[in-house]
Amino acid sequence: MLLGLPKKIQASFAKRMIDPSDIVRQLGVDQGWRVLELGIPVGFFAHALHAVIGDEGEMIIAAPSSEALEKLHDEIDHVHTKTTLLSHVLAGQAATDHSLDLIIITNVLSNAAHADNFCLGISRYLKSTGRILVLDWDVEAETEFTKPNALSREQALQLLSKCGWTFERLLTTPGYHYGLIFRPSAGAA
Repeated sequence: MLLGLPKKIQASFAKRMIDPSDIVRQLGVDQGWRVLELGIPVGFFAHALHAVIGDEGEMIIAAPSSEALEKLHDEIDHVHTKTTLLSHVLAGQAATDHSLDLIIITNVLSNAAHADNFCLGISRYLKSTGRILVLDWDVEAETEFTKPNALSREQALQLLSKCGWTFERLLTTPGYHYGLIFRPSAGAA
């Protein structure tokens, strides 16, 4: 998509775009991990994650609709990648409780009608030693890309703390997003 633009504009966009491999590196993902990716764009981290977790690991990628799931099947061909509907994740049908090392939530909280219920619903899948990455639009950036209903960092911190997650650290992200890493609070998972 960007290749048709002049190089100066491409460079400007590249500085603001998230590199999935860089994010996976910052998260400290390791070989054999089990990861759930929920987000928009669907499957954004799939290739970067598979490069690290390998065939010993497992990815579950959730899509919001059957159409998105079908497109995802065409793009993702890793043996240890399971694709499912987001509704199945929320219904408790995506993974075994307390079985995941990492959950990545990208641009979902801004779109969730009941973000607190969403957070509580997916918490069940995380191991007590697991981590959650919330990557969402930064309302402080005030760009044409910022969603009017986006959660600020502070709102996300409050929401996730209320759902039993402990803030661990801020991720370095370019452009118009923030990245927050959480772990389950003691006794929550």
